[in-house]
Amino acid sequence: GRDTDPNCMIQDEVLMSIAEKVKNFAVIYCVDIDEVPDFNQMYELYDACTTMFFYRNKHIMVDLGTGNNNKINWPLA
Repeated sequence: GRDTDPNCMIQDEVLMSIAEKVKNFAVIYCVDIDEVPDFNQMYELYDACTTMFFYRNKHIMVDLGTGNNNKINWPLA
């Protein structure tokens, strides 16, 4: 997401608050899409706040009933 977006900052705080609890089976990376634009087009990262999931370095889809199974583009607060 973007460091300047309030929803993205909320999401970053939520993810960092659970990082210690999930450290044995997940790694969390918070990335500003303006500072690291390499994957923006590949993963269609145009929203201010996006959460994506990977397994063994491959993008995986999640079904949350929204129709977009590639990513979550709202804060999980």
